[in-house]
Amino acid sequence: MIDSAGPAAYNKLWMANSVSPLGGTLTPDDPARLSAIRRYEERLARDPTSLAFAPLADAYRKAGRNQDAIRLCREGLARFPQYVTARLILAKALLDDGNPDGALDEVRAILAASRCVERCGRTPGAGGPAGSGG
Repeated sequence: MIDSAGPAAYNKLWMANSVSPLGGTLTPDDPARLSAIRRYEERLARDPTSLAFAPLADAYRKAGRNQDAIRLCREGLARFPQYVTARLILAKALLDDGNPDGALDEVRAILAASRCVERCGRTPGAGGPAGSGG
């Protein structure tokens, strides 16, 4: 059983403390983080169908903007449902937002897709069996 209070409580504590437990300062108003967010937002504005939604969502999540991250992942996954990285970012954002059941659903979707790829002998986006060259 996942303790749903754990990640949320950790994030609240971390957000109140400007020093990351891993060292260095990683606050939501960190200039490097804000710069990265702006770059991804600009990239996504230029091309709304871009895969840049995933790193932007992850940057939002790391800045404590979980609802923005969740919304962005869900919008992007509606267009790219097999994008595993985005699904993992969504799972992390859901967990950070206190929704462990939603996070677990996303992890299960990743595992189901992985099992399908193994069963079918295909890699996502490939035209034929794995190793056949298309």
